[in-house]
Amino acid sequence: MHFMTEAVQLNVEDLLQQARALPYGPGRVAVVEEAVRYADAHTDVDSGYEARMELLDAAVMGGRGDLLVAHYPWCLAQFDRDPDRFDEYQLLWRFKWVMGHVLEFPQISLGQIDGLFEEMADRFRRYGAGDRVLAGFQLSLAKHRGVVDDAARSFDEFLAHPRDSLSNCAACDANAVVGYHRWRGDHAAAVRSADRILANRLACRRVPENTHATLLHSLLELGDDAQAVALHQQGLRSSTASGDLSNLAKHLTFLARTDNLAPAVRLFEKFLPNAAAGYEPESRFAFLMAGRFLCDRLLANDWRRGLRVPPALTSTNRKTTSDVATLRAWLDAECRQLAAQFDERNATDQFSKRIAEQADLHAKVRPVPLTRD
Repeated sequence: MHFMTEAVQLNVEDLLQQARALPYGPGRVAVVEEAVRYADAHTDVDSGYEARMELLDAAVMGGRGDLLVAHYPWCLAQFDRDPDRFDEYQLLWRFKWVMGHVLEFPQISLGQIDGLFEEMADRFRRYGAGDRVLAGFQLSLAKHRGVVDDAARSFDEFLAHPRDSLSNCAACDANAVVGYHRWRGDHAAAVRSADRILANRLACRRVPENTHATLLHSLLELGDDAQAVALHQQGLRSSTASGDLSNLAKHLTFLARTDNLAPAVRLFEKFLPNAAAGYEPESRFAFLMAGRFLCDRLLANDWRRGLRVPPALTSTNRKTTSDVATLRAWLDAECRQLAAQFDERNATDQFSKRIAEQADLHAKVRPVPLTRD
């Protein structure tokens, strides 16, 4: 039995090494999932736990929040059965990732989210850290639901708590401040609060990518077109590599708003299959909303060429192009369906308002060249 267990662990480790050699994305996720299945088939708890820890990392970086939600409870249960067997700190660190993604799924009720939050808060407090993270999640929840007073209160609490061992990295914390000011429409404050990130003094796996995308709208609002173009060009390279649909949606909206329709179409066509797959519904909503705005701009400019789409989105399930008007109608229907699901779960009208308010963006369209003459 000992030799069999050792062989299983070696085979799992070999698969994980193969996965680590791959970039974050579907390929890496698939190899780690294979390692999880192999460990489970041989009922090796230690290998299954190690593989799932690796899977959570691949999922959070690969746009697969569904896998975080599915696999983390198993790890938590194993830890509770034998706390001395596993690393509590690493487990709690990943709890943050799970809570950062549960809002993505409208089928997870507010009651379930509250229950998960209370469990995380209890575990963090018993560990002796994490108050800043807890306030940060409440801020994310309030922004997601569109509750301004709750967001302002949580933001103040977030800033008031000192950083500790469970805090996100300094770059992520700074990016959260940028995101809050951008969400409130204080564009000057958003740009000011990003100074250390833009000066390359703060960075991590997701920053400055997230910050570049967040600031595009603010910079256009402030009339700093040159900086907006620079951040778009830098950030788009990172977001294209990561496949982050939420960030890509911001870049797509930037291109459509600045009348760069040809590159906008190329970006939309490249990532529409990812959005159609829809592993993370809120990110899917963001990208489809950006595509909806792009289609409006194309129609306003009498765009004649059909857009390349996944065959599943066409009436025959075989065609690979769609005219703009038909595609716009599909995008609108998908966005409204998702908005209704989120608004019902959240008991607010935040997502429906985002659809209605998109019409205001047309008045802000102005040409901004991506290259200097």
